Amino acid sequence: GDLIFGWAPKGACEEVLGALPTAWPQVVWVDGGSLGRVRSITDAAQLGNTSRMVEWLVSQRPELLEEMTPDTSHKYLDRAEPLLIFLVAPGDKAGWDRGVSLLGSLEHTLADKVQLVWSDCNVFGSQFGARKECPVFVAVQTMDMAWRKMPLKSLEPQQGAKAAQNSSARLLAWLENVTGIQMDGRRSPAAAADAAAKPQSGGKAGDAAPREKKRRKASNATRSPSAKKKAPNTTSGGSPAPPPETDAAAVVNATEKVVKGLTEGVEEDFLDAMPEIDSSADLYFVWTHYQSALRQLEQLQVSYEARYGESLPFDFSDLQRAQNLHPSMQSLATSPASVQRMVQDPKKLRQLMLSIEWQAGFELNASKAGAYVHDKRNLGRKMRQGYELVRGVFLRLFRHLHRHAEAGTMGIQEAKEQAVERRAASELSYKEFIERYAKPGRPVIITGASITEEEPWTMDFFRRKCNVTTRLQRRNALKWSWGRLEDAGFLPLPEFLDTFRSNATRRSWYLHDWSLPKFCPEVFGPPPYRGYTVPKYFAGDYFQRAAFDGYQHSWPSLFVGSEETQSAMHIDSGGTNFWLFLLSGRKEWRFFSRKDLVNIYQNPLHPHFLVDIFEPNITKFPLLRYAEMFVGVQEPGEIMFIPGGNPHAVRNLEPIHGISMNYVDASNVWIYLWHMLAENNFRSFEMFTDGITIPHGLRSDQQPMRFGEWKSTKWRDLAYDLH
Repeated sequence: GDLIFGWAPKGACEEVLGALPTAWPQVVWVDGGSLGRVRSITDAAQLGNTSRMVEWLVSQRPELLEEMTPDTSHKYLDRAEPLLIFLVAPGDKAGWDRGVSLLGSLEHTLADKVQLVWSDCNVFGSQFGARKECPVFVAVQTMDMAWRKMPLKSLEPQQGAKAAQNSSARLLAWLENVTGIQMDGRRSPAAAADAAAKPQSGGKAGDAAPREKKRRKASNATRSPSAKKKAPNTTSGGSPAPPPETDAAAVVNATEKVVKGLTEGVEEDFLDAMPEIDSSADLYFVWTHYQSALRQLEQLQVSYEARYGESLPFDFSDLQRAQNLHPSMQSLATSPASVQRMVQDPKKLRQLMLSIEWQAGFELNASKAGAYVHDKRNLGRKMRQGYELVRGVFLRLFRHLHRHAEAGTMGIQEAKEQAVERRAASELSYKEFIERYAKPGRPVIITGASITEEEPWTMDFFRRKCNVTTRLQRRNALKWSWGRLEDAGFLPLPEFLDTFRSNATRRSWYLHDWSLPKFCPEVFGPPPYRGYTVPKYFAGDYFQRAAFDGYQHSWPSLFVGSEETQSAMHIDSGGTNFWLFLLSGRKEWRFFSRKDLVNIYQNPLHPHFLVDIFEPNITKFPLLRYAEMFVGVQEPGEIMFIPGGNPHAVRNLEPIHGISMNYVDASNVWIYLWHMLAENNFRSFEMFTDGITIPHGLRSDQQPMRFGEWKSTKWRDLAYDLH
C-alpha cells in the first residue's frame, strides 16, 4: 500500500514498456511493482506543477469511492451524513479520471462530513434528471431526500473570469452552499458566490442561498485578525494565484510529504480504526457499530488472556459495564467455551433462545426507518455511551501493550517462527488428526492423499468440462474487503486457463473459491458421481447433515492463479475449518494461532489486518514479535489444513490450481456457533443446536468417500465415538 519512488533511464523504460505516448521526462504509475501493469502516465503539465502532480498521485488510489448500486443504496441513505454521488458512465474513463482526481484532492476535507460514492449514470441518471449531463455530482440530504446536482463541466473555470477558482474550491463551495455544512474554514466569500452562480438544479431542497448568506456572516465575524491579512500565495484580488511552476525535485518533495502523511505512526493509525461516533448518527448505525466493536473486543480479551493473562494483567471490566446499560447491549456469548456450556445445559439454552428472540426483534425494529423503538432517544444515548466504553478499552489495551513492548517488559519471550508439520496420510489416523491438529488449532500438511480415483483433475480437464463464464478477482492492497480482494472482471473459464500465465493483466487475476457444485457439476461425473473423493479427515462435515443450509452445496471449490496472485491475511468466515489440495504449482502459507489475535493488528471494525505478513515491519507493528507464526510451502499432491479462526495469508510461488473446502465438524463447532451468535445468524445457530436437525459427532473409523456417497449418506443413522 505504500508509494515507492524510483528512477530509471529512458532507454531502460522503453526496453520494457515500449514507446510511451508523452514527452520525457515522465512519471509512470505501476501496480504492485510489476512493469507489466502500468496504470497511468503523467503529462508535461502535471510533472511541472506541484498541485497537479499531487492531484494525479491521489487520483491513482482506487479505494476513494465505493460503488452505490440499487441493492446497496440503503446503507448510505440510512445514515445522517449528506451523500455526494458521482454519476458517470462506466466507459467514460476521461470523466472518471477528472472526477476522482477532483474528489481525491478534497478527501480529507470532506472526511466524516459527507459520504462519497459513485454510481452508474445509466442506472441512477434518470432519477436525478441527469442522463444527458453525466458526469455529474449529486448532493443528497439523506434526512429528507432533497437533492441538488452540479455537472462536472460546470466546475471548469470560465475563460477570462476574474479571481478564477480551481475546480476543487468550486466544488467545495457548492457543497457548503447546498448542504449548509462548513467543510473548511479557508473558503472565501468570493468562492461561495462564484459557486452559487453556477448552474444548479435539484429536487425537494429549494434554494439554500439565504441560509448560506447568514452562515458567511457568522464565519466572517469569528475570523481571527491574522486571517484578514493577504495570504502569501494570492493575487491582489484576494483569490488564490495559479500554482507555481516548479522543477521535478520540488514535486518529489511535495509528494514525499503526502506519502509521509499517509503512512506515519502505526499506533495512531491503528487506534484511529475505531473512531468516535457522530452525535447525529441514527440508532441502528450506533447499535451495529457497538455490536461490531464489542464482538472484536471480546475476541481480543480471549486472545489476551491466553497470551498475557498471567504475566501482564489488564482490566476489561468496562466491557461488562457497557453491556449492563441496556438489555439490547448484552453479548449473547463471550467465547466458544461459554457457547458450549449454554448449549449443553437445557435451562441455559432455553434462556439463551429467549435472549436471541428478544434481540432479533429489537434489531428488526431498529433497522426499519420510522419503526417504533421504546424510549429511542434514551437508548441512543446509552448506545453511544456503551460504544465509548468499549472504544476506551480498545485504546487503553493497545497503548498498554505498546508501552510494555517498547520497555521490554511483556513478561513472555519473543516467539520463534515454526515450520508447518508434515504428516503422511498413511500414518495419520482420523482420531489423531482431530485431537492433535483440528481441536487445538494447529495447521498441518498432509501428504500422500488423493481426491480423484478416476480421471485426474488437470487444467485440461477443467478446460473441457467447465465451458462457462466466471467472475475473477485480484488483490488490491488498499481494499478493506476480506482478503483485500476485489472484482477484476469476467471471462470464460477456458479462456482464463489459456491466458492467465501469459497475459500481463490476467496474471494478477485470481479464480478464487469458485464453487464446482454450483457452476460446473459436470466434474463429478455421471451418477453415482465417482469423479471426486472427499479425504477421510473432512468427510464428517456438518453442513452435509443440514438439509436447508446454504453451504451444503458450496464446496469443493476451484482456485487458479499465477505467481503474481495472493490473498492478504484474513480469517475464514464463520470460524470454519479450511483445507486445500494442490493439483499443480507451489504455494507459500503463513499462519498465526487464533490465540494471537491481539498481536497481529486486525482492524476492529473491518475484516482485514494492517500487517503485510510477507513483508512484516516489526518496527511499525511491535507486537508481531510475540506472535507465533507457522510457515509452510505446499507442493503438488499435498493438503494444507487450516483450523477455524486461524489468521492466515497465502501467495502463489508458481502458477497453481487446487481444490478446497470450508467445513464444520466436532473440532470447531463451538467456534462456529460463537461466530453465528456474534453475526446474528440465529437461524443457523438454532439449526445446529435444536438436537434434531444436525446429529453431532464423528467416527474414528471414517474412510474417504466418493462424492455421490458423501451427498447421500444418512448421517442420523450412524453411531459416533468422537465428540
